[in-house]
Amino acid sequence: MIYQHKNYSLSHTGGTGYLYRGNQLLFRGDGYKAILMFIKFSNNDKNVLNAFKKQLDQREECRLKKFKTDEQ
Repeated sequence: MIYQHKNYSLSHTGGTGYLYRGNQLLFRGDGYKAILMFIKFSNNDKNVLNAFKKQLDQREECRLKKFKTDEQ
């Protein structure tokens, strides 16, 4: 899937993300890190955040579950 925001684009396939500014590759690697970078470069644009809401919520839910089990 390819996401666009102004001069930035993010291609997310499998677990790998490709982040571009124009035609220049800025990052290739972990898809979640690519998503976070894309959001940062968009200055937390609401449309971009909404596009990745499911992934962000899922990651946060897993982190909180781990935190709760570590406390016990």
